[in-house]
Amino acid sequence: MNFARLSMLALLAWTAAGICWLVVLALRVGYPFHLEWLESHVFCQALRFAQGFPLFEDAAAGLPAHPYGPLYYLVCGGLLRFLEPSLLVCRGISQLATILVAATAWALARRSGASARTAWLAPLAWLAFFPACGAWYDLARVDLLGLALWFVGVLCVRDAARGDRRWWSAVALFTLAGLAKQSCLPLACWSWLARARARELGSSLLGAGLSSIASLALYLGLDQLLDGRLLYYAWELPGSHPQALAHAALLFLLPALPLALVGVAAALVARARREELALLLHWLGAALLCSWTITKQGAFLNHYLPLAALGAVLVPLALEALVNAEIARARRALAGIALLASGVLCIVASSPREQVPTAADRAAGERWLAWLKESRVEVRMPAFTYLPVLAGWPVRAHEMAAVEVFDDWSRRLADRHGAAESARVMAQQPDLAGLLRGEPTAFVLAEDGSGGTGLSFFAPLLTAPGAASALGTWSYPDKTVFRARTGNPVRPSSLWVAPASASLALPPLPALSR
Repeated sequence: MNFARLSMLALLAWTAAGICWLVVLALRVGYPFHLEWLESHVFCQALRFAQGFPLFEDAAAGLPAHPYGPLYYLVCGGLLRFLEPSLLVCRGISQLATILVAATAWALARRSGASARTAWLAPLAWLAFFPACGAWYDLARVDLLGLALWFVGVLCVRDAARGDRRWWSAVALFTLAGLAKQSCLPLACWSWLARARARELGSSLLGAGLSSIASLALYLGLDQLLDGRLLYYAWELPGSHPQALAHAALLFLLPALPLALVGVAAALVARARREELALLLHWLGAALLCSWTITKQGAFLNHYLPLAALGAVLVPLALEALVNAEIARARRALAGIALLASGVLCIVASSPREQVPTAADRAAGERWLAWLKESRVEVRMPAFTYLPVLAGWPVRAHEMAAVEVFDDWSRRLADRHGAAESARVMAQQPDLAGLLRGEPTAFVLAEDGSGGTGLSFFAPLLTAPGAASALGTWSYPDKTVFRARTGNPVRPSSLWVAPASASLALPPLPALSR
């Protein structure tokens, strides 16, 4: 077998996959609607800070905000004070973070022994993992900012000695990562301990302690500045997240854990280089944390981002093993075939066309914006709130969250539990039932990337305690709202004002077929 040719084919496959998804990222950045339902909510949360409103609203005064750390909101809000309101600003931060992760993957691959040529496979592999991670790289969410800060910290901590510049840089980066997203804190602690330097255990423990204490101190300090609301949203509220889909999701992850353990054991037996061992330990720790968070919070694809970033660094090292003459021919052949097949799979597993908004999607967004600018009807659409913002409407506190209900909400209840049970549940939700019966509220019929259709609307009559309780438990009768969606574009198809008899006479929308 010609291993040089096989390695070249594998390199070309991963290169094509990386470039393919890089083009998709570039085509998505200016999409006028949200690519994932939470994007507009996060955008409006940042805009609150830009407009001088409190970053977190009192949960008892209206619908609560989303339970994330404050750093992303502060960065986006700071930029929005000087730039025109646009999702492009928030997505731009995630795009830059994605590029930073790619550059860090290249640097880690070089530090771990990859050649100058094969090291470029690391950033390409990171881009190729885009569909496997739910197409979340460019979303206006906190995930990529926290991941990028943590990953650069991993690069700094690799060769850091106690008290030097890289050591303190790692402390600062891990602290900020924890402030961006709470799950980065345990990742940071593991990164200190996974340096594979037994003689520097004290330095690692000190770094982990300082990073954790600094993050917690910042949370406590900001909590005082934000009227005691930050800790509620960032720590108390996520703790009540349901365990929906957790056990099913573990079926996709648990098979990887024995492989990681075997890999670490094999590296120890073979006396692998310290850099390779540190990478394997990092991956194992990220996999264990991913298992725990999925068990606690359900199958949200953002939990796979650390695994993808670390796995991207392992790909060029596997290619180096392929061309290493000291390895048996059978193992080299197996590695080459696996690399080639996985590179091709990264292209064909999810069609790039499904992730790119069409001209019809963009035209629909422009149509809604033109209608909003001319309309005199009070329209409440927090899932699409940034469009009213562009039309010149102020962002109000009670528009920071939405209730997403599928168009057959009551029918699903009836089909699942019977008409009597459906009526009983609706009777327990008088405000929501009244809204569905005709409260003058704007509805947006949205079609997600998987072909599902649903209603996105704002329920202003939900009582404050009821709203806080519902979002606090993320639990609704039919268990279909707040369902995690991937980065497939949400495609607007029609808009009307309830009741149905008052439906707006809008020109037909462009065809939404792919």
